[in-house]
Amino acid sequence: WNHEIMPHWTQSVTDRYPKGKHPSPGEIGANFYPILGPYSSMNASVLHTHFNWIRRAGAGVCVVSWYPPGRADPAQAASIEHSDKVVPLLLRAGEATGVKIAFHIEPYKGRDASSVASDIRYIVDMYGGSPAFYRSATHGDRPVVYVYDSYHTPAHEWA
Repeated sequence: WNHEIMPHWTQSVTDRYPKGKHPSPGEIGANFYPILGPYSSMNASVLHTHFNWIRRAGAGVCVVSWYPPGRADPAQAASIEHSDKVVPLLLRAGEATGVKIAFHIEPYKGRDASSVASDIRYIVDMYGGSPAFYRSATHGDRPVVYVYDSYHTPAHEWA
């Protein structure tokens, strides 16, 4: 994970540790090292392996983090661009393994109930045709979408 090393909230602790980015590929900034080694989510073979593991573990749905095109915190610019590039790969891996994909809309500046409704329309228009796109059979075959920090939008706006 090639991101900045996060500073500790106490400056004296921050001063004791390295600055900058985690050195790649061996240092991934995590407590557990991936069995496949450092990898890219853009690698279809890696995704297929992961989805096979998900299926063998008994899970039927994978929830993926997603940013709408052009909307997010500037620090997340790479993630925004990455979202729409990786989703087709995820859907193909899901189709091949029988794992469904649900979306988790990340927060971004100016997000409100109206923009989330637009985001959901975009997601359904772009990806809803895939057999791996998760819909709830018990709720009229509606798409299942999670909204991170939805409580920041007043409840009456969601109605």
